[in-house]
Amino acid sequence: MMKEKIKIIIECIIVIGLVFLYAHIAKTNNVYDDTIDPSKYGSVVEKESVWVSEEFKVSEETLDGVRIKGAESGDISKVNIEYELREAASNKVVAEGNVNAKKAIKSRFYELPFTTIQNCKGKTYVLSVRQSSEDGESAVHFSYEKKVEPGTKFIVNGNDIEGTMIIKTITNRFDLETFFVVTIFVLYIVAFLKLLYKLFK
Repeated sequence: MMKEKIKIIIECIIVIGLVFLYAHIAKTNNVYDDTIDPSKYGSVVEKESVWVSEEFKVSEETLDGVRIKGAESGDISKVNIEYELREAASNKVVAEGNVNAKKAIKSRFYELPFTTIQNCKGKTYVLSVRQSSEDGESAVHFSYEKKVEPGTKFIVNGNDIEGTMIIKTITNRFDLETFFVVTIFVLYIVAFLKLLYKLFK
């Protein structure tokens, strides 16, 4: 009996440990209004490569990257996206990079990663991006909603635009909601299997 109890406790610890690890996710937070129909988005279409910037406030303690929405034109494997992130208060560049559009696309968004930035909560940042094409024809046209969200500012080539860029911030962290949902799911499966075992024993 004691051995059986110890076995159950060990199994529970292992399951909880695995669920805990699984619950460490790339948590995203939308800067834009996700209730708007994507067919109503606007796109920044410029003949020449220009800087497209969005000012926004961060709701998480840390920041590990952003995802931006774009409309594809031509062969995006020949398109590169250059980006930089500045702290609005100091205008200091805290992250920058350059990615191939084809390699960066994930779940219909372009992921722009950078080294973890600490102490972000409540601070305002400015993301600036621009695309360049190897063939002069292919492009990524950055998407935006046609209204201004609170605490944001959308700028294209130095000009204020009435809208908000379609951006998600990324924070790699433990997510309590995911932990509880997966735990409940696992408990349900275990209970169901035990019920089946009793029925067919």
